[in-house]
Formats: sequence, C-alpha cells, structure tokens
Amino acid sequence: MDADPYELGRVLALVFQRTQRAIPASATLLLAACLSWDRAVVTAIAFTATAVAQPAAAAADVSPFEIRVAPNHPWLQPYGLERIDGPVTVTVTRNGSPLDAQGFHLDSFRAGKIIQRHVIQFPLQAPLVVRKQVHSWPDEVVLRPAGSPAREGEIVRQRVQPPAFEADAMARPDSTIHPVDLGVILFPENRLLLGPGQNGTVEVAAICRTRDIRDARIDIWFESNPAVRASKAIELKRDSRLSTTLAVPTRPEQRERDVLRVAMFDGGGKELWNKTIPARFVRSLPALPPFGATEIELNYELPIAVYTKGGGGEYEKLDYEDGWDPKFKDVVVTFPNGARFVFWRGASFIPFWAGRHNTGFTYEWSESAPPKEGGFVDAVEPLMDKELRYSRVAIVESTVARVHVRWTYQSCDFNYKVWGDSMQEDFYFYPDGFGTRVLTLKSTPGVDFEVSELIVLSAAGAYPLEVLPENLVDFIFLDGEKRELKFPQREREATDFVNPNDLPPIYRVRIHRLEKLAPVYFSPWDRSLPFRFFRPFEDQGELVTMAYWGSHWPLSRGQNTGHRKRINDGVHTAPAHNSIMTWGYDRRPEPLKDELFDGPDALGQKRRMQLRVWSWLIGMTDASDAELLDRARSYGKAAPLEIKGAESVDWNPTTRSFGVTLDSRKVRLELHPRDICVNPAFEFSGHGGELTGVRLGGDPVPRGNYRWDGKLLWLAAKLTRQSVLQLEFDAN
Repeated sequence: MDADPYELGRVLALVFQRTQRAIPASATLLLAACLSWDRAVVTAIAFTATAVAQPAAAAADVSPFEIRVAPNHPWLQPYGLERIDGPVTVTVTRNGSPLDAQGFHLDSFRAGKIIQRHVIQFPLQAPLVVRKQVHSWPDEVVLRPAGSPAREGEIVRQRVQPPAFEADAMARPDSTIHPVDLGVILFPENRLLLGPGQNGTVEVAAICRTRDIRDARIDIWFESNPAVRASKAIELKRDSRLSTTLAVPTRPEQRERDVLRVAMFDGGGKELWNKTIPARFVRSLPALPPFGATEIELNYELPIAVYTKGGGGEYEKLDYEDGWDPKFKDVVVTFPNGARFVFWRGASFIPFWAGRHNTGFTYEWSESAPPKEGGFVDAVEPLMDKELRYSRVAIVESTVARVHVRWTYQSCDFNYKVWGDSMQEDFYFYPDGFGTRVLTLKSTPGVDFEVSELIVLSAAGAYPLEVLPENLVDFIFLDGEKRELKFPQREREATDFVNPNDLPPIYRVRIHRLEKLAPVYFSPWDRSLPFRFFRPFEDQGELVTMAYWGSHWPLSRGQNTGHRKRINDGVHTAPAHNSIMTWGYDRRPEPLKDELFDGPDALGQKRRMQLRVWSWLIGMTDASDAELLDRARSYGKAAPLEIKGAESVDWNPTTRSFGVTLDSRKVRLELHPRDICVNPAFEFSGHGGELTGVRLGGDPVPRGNYRWDGKLLWLAAKLTRQSVLQLEFDAN
C-alpha cells in the first residue's frame, strides 16, 4: 500500500468529525496505529471527535478535572513589562477523591503544535490541585494519563482564548537619587519621581495576536500640557512582542504633580491602548549634610488608609498632611557612604534604614505581651501608636564627629491603651556609617520583652518576591564561619539554630535586589540565635511572600494584626513590612545593666520597676565579611589604654567611645588592641582649649582622617598593634 499512513489517519478523523459521527473503538485504534509517531495529533483528533459527536453525553457527565489558564498571580514573577506575552499558569483541579499514583501529561499547544509539556502528579490529599507555568499563552491545553496510547475517555482538553492585545508601560528616572535626598519616603511603585536634573524614560511592551498593525505609533504627554508630546512610530507584527523606549517630554514648569499619559494608536489614528502614570516633581532638594541629623518633613505620595472595621476591606482616606499635629517633624541621619537612617511619622517614629531603591530595614523595638487584666486589644507595641500619642524623637547631638538621636515610646494596644512601662532608645552614629542602638527599658519586674526582629519595609505596590533577594540574611560568626540563609523558608515553622562555637554572630540583611549597602547588627553579649523563621504566605495555592507580610504598619490605620498568613489589597494603598526572623521573648543579650528601683512609671504611678539596658553595634555598609569581623571584634574587645596627661580613661560600649578626663594640654594615649581597634572615638572632659594637633605613631594625621567637634575626637584608623596617639590643645 503506497498511501501515507499518517495522511490516511488524518482523512479518517476529518470524515468522522465533519459528519459528527462518533468514532468507533476500532477506528480509534486504527487512527492510533496510523498516527502513532505523533501522539499529540492522536490525542487532539480523538478528543475533538468525541466532544463534537457526543454533546449530550459530555453535558451529562461531570468531568473529574477542571483546567484553567490565567496570567500568573500578580504577586509572582514575572513583574512589570515581563508579564506582556510572559508566562501563564495552568491550574488543574481534580474533583472528587484522590487518585492513585498514576501520572499525567499536561500538554500546551499553539496552532496545533505542542509548545510545552509537563509531567504532573496530583497530591494524595486535598486540595487536589496542580499548577504549572507555561512560558507563553497556549490556545489549547490537553491533560492525559502518562503512557500511550491513551484511552479516549481519559483525555481532557481545554480551549484557551489568549488576550487579543496586551500592552503595558513603565516610567523611571534616567539616574538614581536617594528618595530621602529628594525629601520623599517610600515612594509608591509604578509612579514617576523626578528630582532636579533628572529626566525620565518610558519603556513600552505590547503584542497583538490577531493581526499585523503597520504605521502604528506611541505618544507620551503630560495631562497638563497635551500639546507637547513625545511620539514614536512602531510596527506590531502578529504574535510578535514589541519592546521600545521613549524619552519623557519636558516636564511642566511650576508643578509638583502631574499625570503622564501613554497611548498607542493604529495607522488610522484609532487608540489601541492607553495608561496613566502619576508623576511627582521635586524642584529643590532639602538641606542635608554629608553627615548629621536633620529635622525635616518627609513627603509621602498617597493618602493614609484608615480602615473602618479593623481587619481590612473598607477604608477612608486621610490626607497625609493632616495625619499628625504640625509640631511633629521627621528626623533623617545622613552618612557619607549614602546610608540614610530615618525616624518617620508614618512609621510611628520607629527608626529604620532607608535604602536607595525604596525599601527600608528596622531592628524592631521593645514588644511584650499585654497584662492579663485590663482588656488590651491586639498586640502591644509602638507600631500601634499611629497618631503619635506617646512616641517622640529628638536630636540630642549632631556634630561633625557624632550624631545622637533619642526615641522614646510606650507600648500601646490597638486602642492606644498603655500601662506605664516605658522605653528609650538612643542611637549614636559616627561618620563611618556605624553606630550603636541602646535600649533602656523601664518595666514591670519579670515581664518578658522581645527586643530584636529583622524587618524589611517595602513601598506601596511592591511585591515581596519582586524586590527582596533570595539570600536575605547572613550569619557571620567571629571565627569566620558564615551561613547564608535563603528565603522563603517554607518547610518549618520554628528552627533552633546551632551555634557551632558558642560565638556571637554578625547579622547582615539585604533589603533590595539592587541595594549595595546592607544593614548589620551585632552584640558581643548575645550568643542566642534567632529561633524562628517567619513562614511565607500562600494565596490561591501559590507561595507569594518571602516571610510574614503585613500592611497594617507602617502608615495605614485601623487595620489590626489578626489576619495573619494572608495578603490583602493594602499592598496598593500603603507601605508594608516583611518580618524575616525573630529572637522571641526569651532570647536577649545579657543586659549591660539590670536593677530594681522604686519610682514613678510612665503614668506617674509610684511602684516597683525593673531597669534594663542593652546595646548593639549597627550600621549600613558595603563592607566585606573581613571588614565586618574587624569591626565586631573591635567593638567586643575594646583596646586598653595607657595614658599620660589624663586622669582616667573609660570605655563606654553604648556610645562606642572612650571617655577621657584631661589634666594637661598635651595627651599621650597608648592603645594596646586586644585584637584590632577600628575607628576609635574619644570623648574629652576637663580640657580648656581647642585641639591643635593629632599624631598617630609619630606621624601627623591628615585633617580628613579625623573629626573634632570641640569635645569628641573620631579617628579613621585601623590599629592592630600598640600605637601612640598624641594630642595637643591650645591654651584657650
């Protein structure tokens, strides 16, 4: 027989299909034999013929499977323009009881050709759902048992109608300026922020799946000035993704806000698609020193969401400018390396490192469980103080040599109820970007407090898996051993880490995929490692966060913490926080001070109180592992000093400085590092003049390598052996 078996099988299938006659079992076997070299075609023809020929039976029988094809979950990759003609998710649900161990093939077709195949296995327990990602839209999906030939009744096919037209646009500045340097904090994603000297670009992606569109164009303009446009001619080829970039037109004069419009037109001028992008223009920069603390009002772009039912859902809008008493200002600490440490009203003054790429990081605060009596609602912690009834911030000191900012607060519940315990946190910083966090806690005796948690802040519109890197946290032990922790940590709710050599570790946290600087945290008195990873959240069966995620802090009001393990639409209305890991209530460093006293509490009631003080080395830096180890060893093992021309020298770990009492205009300090001494600071008292000379090891120290503010000397030096520091003061 000279006839092509494949062609014969194809003709037979078409005859049965067009006459709407069911294919007999013998014919199905013949088709399988004719087409055995192309199993995808056998499956497609057999299912089509059965479905067309037996509509009544198909309607009467409920399929045990349901297939759905949709764009990926918005919290999952791809993000932004990559979603245009990007991967989609095929969800297969088994209705009824679990299956046996039988596997399935999930085949995706376009124009009759297979574009992707997955071998899948349903779970043995409910929910009986399998999700697979396909790299682009199919027009047909087929599920069949693994192995061949498949029986007709076991094949399920789902026709898919891809979107006829997809497009999106994203605007960004042509250079990066730290948002805080523009006077802006946590600027929402998918908006355009331009400072002085910055220009913008718009990237557009599009695909048309129904036809070619020649002589098309893209226009960009500001709503306030539609006559001035940027325009670009384009050609859309069917099923071919287009990506192009345009420069933003000249921005309007004397406007702080506008709306950028992006539109696509066909050759006849008919609009195919459009998008609006809110834009913010900063005309002048706030006066921020290279190093110092500044009281300013940081701008935020969205209104404050005030939820009316406590758990999300409905909310009212409060103008950001009306959120607090005008007397309250924000405080920003700036550093020469570009780091920014912020005390923001929108975060209840809880301080955090603000990154260049619109994320932040805080070491947490003092948190406890509320008293059993008193009717406290929700958690008790300073993040509940949205109206700043108790939280205060003050610049105590800001010189060329050191910055000292003090934050005081009380833990309050959802309804602003407090019970008299009070907290003070002092932050001391030096020009090298490192400093200390000092927590002073006055509390009811015996009450446990959580004092540390690693928390990353993200802007409105930012999805955690989009902005946060996988390698979120490093443990670097003092003997050099290092652990790089990958997230999400999904397999366990709590983990007791093992400290291999009973050494305190340095913690480094990466707060954005693009951020070069990383916050660090270290206590030489803390060998108790964090005991818990916060597990990621799931939504619609998909893992959608790195760890715990919540939009109830910062900024938004009236939303409690009761809805754990759930995401919500607050991602678009307010910033959010991502809790990575915690030490809990019973793991804290050894306090530098721990004593009982009788005195008034924060409510003015005299009672028995407990006073405890802790201190940590902190910073935001791009320092290497070796450099971090040097700094940690220097902080944990202060260099002993032998003195001439001074009465006494005392090491103060809270300020990371030596206190020196002078009795002469010439001082000779011999430093004997136990290991290493990095960038020491000396706080002088008892002198009556100005510093006129600094020598280290007999050589003059260049002016750029030290800072003197009339009281404190900070020295940029790394000392690994005995060194002599000589200082001279004038007679005034």
